[in-house]
Amino acid sequence: MENWRTWVKKYQLFLLAGFILLQTIGIGLLLLNREPAEEEAPLSDWVIEEEESSTAAPILESTVEPVEWMVDIKGEVRNPGVYPVEQNMRVYDVIELAGGLKDEANTATLNFAQQLSDQMMIYVPHKDEEVVPVQSQLPSENVAETDLINLNEADVTALLTLPGIGEKKAQLILQYRTDNGSFANIEELMEVKGIGQKTFDALKEQITVSK
Repeated sequence: MENWRTWVKKYQLFLLAGFILLQTIGIGLLLLNREPAEEEAPLSDWVIEEEESSTAAPILESTVEPVEWMVDIKGEVRNPGVYPVEQNMRVYDVIELAGGLKDEANTATLNFAQQLSDQMMIYVPHKDEEVVPVQSQLPSENVAETDLINLNEADVTALLTLPGIGEKKAQLILQYRTDNGSFANIEELMEVKGIGQKTFDALKEQITVSK
């Protein structure tokens, strides 16, 4: 008995160290056998996934198409032609689309603030032309036959209502009718001295030769 106690006392440090070692090994084995806990996704990943899900939703495109009108501008502008316009645009905007006015343009009778309409025609006269304040008109299908100026019956007063026709040209039209008889068609008006293609284009929708 004394020998056992003496032996324990002599080797107690080694025994204690062995016990601690056994405990450490046991704890390590327990930790190894445990299933690892699922790692929680970082908050930033949740934010990214939420953003992706929100942007993945289809974006509904507007099915309402903007209304587009067409306007014809002629005369003393740099690039005459037909231009697409929007409803809220005005004569000034079309002149800008056409490259602006030429130096020879007569702007005295132009209403730059006039609002546009579909199929509108704008005529910018030359500075040497005698004009009345009429720059645009609707297409002929919107003008009643009785509203057209009959070249074979019109007097000077009626002719002066046409764009590009002043007192002098009105008299020349009457003289041409006296010398040559009734106009056979509206294109014959360009046979009158001083009336060229530009002037004719500006007023052709307002004239007739019906009898």
